[in-house]
Amino acid sequence: MQHLATINLSPPEMVLDAAHLNDLITLWLAGGVASQSTATGYAYKVKYFSDWWSARGPGQGWLLRPLDLEAFAVYLETVQSRYGVPLSYHTRNDVLRRLRQMFHWASRRLGSAAGRHTARPSSGPDGGTTAAHAGG
Repeated sequence: MQHLATINLSPPEMVLDAAHLNDLITLWLAGGVASQSTATGYAYKVKYFSDWWSARGPGQGWLLRPLDLEAFAVYLETVQSRYGVPLSYHTRNDVLRRLRQMFHWASRRLGSAAGRHTARPSSGPDGGTTAAHAGG
């Protein structure tokens, strides 16, 4: 008997329950960076995301998806610096780099401590639910 593989046009969507993401950022800044002065600089960069997520998260049940991170990158293009000018490419890139660094730290540190990834249901394109995996 021959086994036929199928093509899944609606793969599970990755979703992170990010209700406590700002707490995670605080943990990272306290123990995941080299020095206090580095943590201060990183905190300034990730504050753009913390502020954005604090405003956007409640409206979507605190579920963070890859598309939300893309939307955040687009949002950064509209943000004014403390000097009243748009953020430079370098600053926007550094904000995203620090955010990515925090997620990598959390995956290594907390993912291994938990020993598992949690699954969250997410609406698929057809309105049904699919299993969505958090944690990476």
